[in-house]
Amino acid sequence: MSTSTMTTTIHYTDTNPVPLSNLLFGQFMERASFGEPGPESACDDNGVLRPSSLALLKDMAPPITRFPGGTDVDFLDWHDLIDYAPEREEAQRPKETGRNDRYIGTRFGIIEYLECMRDIEAEPILVVNIGESWIAEDKAKSIAYHCAAMLAYVNAPLENNLPKHLKAYPEARAKAGHPEPFNVKKWQIGNETWILSWQRKDVPQEQADWLAVQKECLDIAIDAMKAVDPDIELIIDGGSLAQLEMNFAAFKDRVDYFVTHHYKPMGGRTLIDGRTQEEITPNTLSAEELYRWMVAAPDANADGYSTYETEVMPFIKEHDVPIAFTEWNWNGWFGADPVAENNWHWRGVGAAGMLHALMRESKHFKIACQSMLIGSGWGIMSIWVHPEDEFEPHMNTTGMVTSLYSKHHGTEILPCTISNNECYDAVYTNGKHPLINNAVWIDALVSKDDQKIYIHVINRRRQEASSISLQDTDLAGKAARMYSIVQDSPWEVHRQQAASRIDEVSFTVNDEQVFELPACSVSVIEIDL
Repeated sequence: MSTSTMTTTIHYTDTNPVPLSNLLFGQFMERASFGEPGPESACDDNGVLRPSSLALLKDMAPPITRFPGGTDVDFLDWHDLIDYAPEREEAQRPKETGRNDRYIGTRFGIIEYLECMRDIEAEPILVVNIGESWIAEDKAKSIAYHCAAMLAYVNAPLENNLPKHLKAYPEARAKAGHPEPFNVKKWQIGNETWILSWQRKDVPQEQADWLAVQKECLDIAIDAMKAVDPDIELIIDGGSLAQLEMNFAAFKDRVDYFVTHHYKPMGGRTLIDGRTQEEITPNTLSAEELYRWMVAAPDANADGYSTYETEVMPFIKEHDVPIAFTEWNWNGWFGADPVAENNWHWRGVGAAGMLHALMRESKHFKIACQSMLIGSGWGIMSIWVHPEDEFEPHMNTTGMVTSLYSKHHGTEILPCTISNNECYDAVYTNGKHPLINNAVWIDALVSKDDQKIYIHVINRRRQEASSISLQDTDLAGKAARMYSIVQDSPWEVHRQQAASRIDEVSFTVNDEQVFELPACSVSVIEIDL
């Protein structure tokens, strides 16, 4: 490995800091009947995570997680995830649930999830089914069954003033061994309902029609859930601009957060050369060419730093919309493996750019959940398990990045200017997103709390170590630690062991306040004040 001769300089100021929520470093614990069993891959017959997986989960220390699903939520019946369901003859839950002739187990259900979150000290978000009400003749009845009943099961005390059809739910929870309510604070109504109109063939296809249906159902659901527990915080969708405009105008005084999701780059089986507009396959690229495309995510602002440039962002900024980014990750697929030497590590470097983009908008982004926390199927899981324990569970680099930042960050983002930096052209795009032709090699942020300064920095140079320096600060002589995620195992064994490791070094800040960054790395430099 060589070292770049350029030293990038960072100047930060305490003027006009922006709050940084710890909840930006959360995870999505998804169960998907269509290919990703999630925690079902890692639990025993009683729905308890196996010790090796639970140990990794505790080590990750996510501050908040979301459950039970994404797309499946608006199609499946949550009663399949509990025992003693009031409206079911059998006391025990069915062994599996699903749709479209695809199924998933039910061992890790609502109670098992909430017990697990208590064990790892993570705040839960539960998602309720709003999609069924879109097609129901009696929308209020559907919402009572799918939304209010689930809330009553989780949060209502045994002594309550609930209507008759809901009283049986806290009693069912007590039969399952939990007489006391869980008091889950955050509830999301539906998932990605901005695309539900084409996911379901039984709902209106015209935008104006499905927006009207959604507004009607949300209005009923908000009232029904607040009647069960007026202290909950509600999260509703705002993924498309039309949906966000409607929902914010209609419900901004009745809900707490609006949702957007973002995956990048979404696809990679074919790429388009931005210079010639020719279509190519990734396995024709050199490792360096593929790498530069992979780590440029998600978007770049005018100066080349990671940001989100989506259709909803101008509206979010103009109206100061509180956002729950309940799904995000680096997500791409290649078909036949390309020539990448270690692209599972590279995905993590790309995910770090997406995390930097979230942190840059921490004024608006209040919650974020990386997709997905644990699983065996899709390759975007933070913790990779094998259902039959053919290899030890391990942490993917994408999850390693979020875990590192979760443990080492401040309470506010400080404004900073970065100079002596260079940009590169990613050259390729998959046609789904604009070409990024000005990604910086060194992407950095500064956060602070009462005791420490944190420099969050990505070195995108694949084969060159780099250096950064702090300007106009008085940190020389201070005790510091540097945590760096670097490449470890080769591509061939990525399914059996982690692609990356975290190196930790303790030192005293030198007089020049210069810090060396490993090649192709994600680092946090933590300096005592």
